[in-house]
Amino acid sequence: MSSWLKSLSLLLLAFLLTHCGYTLQHRLKKDFLNLQGIYVPIMTNESEEIGIERYLTDAMIRHLNTWGQVIVTNKKPGAYELKGFVSASIGPTLQTEVGILGLQSYSRLPIELQVNLSLNLVLIDPATEKTLWSGAFAASRRVPAPVNRTYSFESPSILPAITLSIAESLYPALARDIMRDVHDEMIELFHEGNRTTHF
Repeated sequence: MSSWLKSLSLLLLAFLLTHCGYTLQHRLKKDFLNLQGIYVPIMTNESEEIGIERYLTDAMIRHLNTWGQVIVTNKKPGAYELKGFVSASIGPTLQTEVGILGLQSYSRLPIELQVNLSLNLVLIDPATEKTLWSGAFAASRRVPAPVNRTYSFESPSILPAITLSIAESLYPALARDIMRDVHDEMIELFHEGNRTTHF
């Protein structure tokens, strides 16, 4: 299920429960409750796309600080560690016809690109080396590729640079998409209210 569909489903559920006499609330799962806080080190990049670990690490820390229910701390005794392993991939989903722009018959340019970002998180208690929680998350977006600006038959080296630029422009949005899913996994939903209220 895509992240936007999951978010829409939760909003609809909240609306229905509220109008049936329920108040939908959330609380942090017990695995994340630690008075010493949680330390988020720079994530490990497991792909060849440079810099994605910083996008995800910054997004994670910013989200936790904004949300306010998790104490984000520096590495210190008693603090849990939330380790992340990230990867990205970029690939064409549509390509030009053979021979366009004077290209050789074996060369085609991408018309549309798909950028994929994935994150695996592991919450560890360093004192016991026990894994308290783990989760896998992913997000992707498709964007048009600027075929009229590539002209790779004249300058083949420019295509990777443009592709990288497109991908980098999407990383912040993809990171935000993933953080919404991470948030959903870190909380548990509950409701309160009476069962006799009419719609």
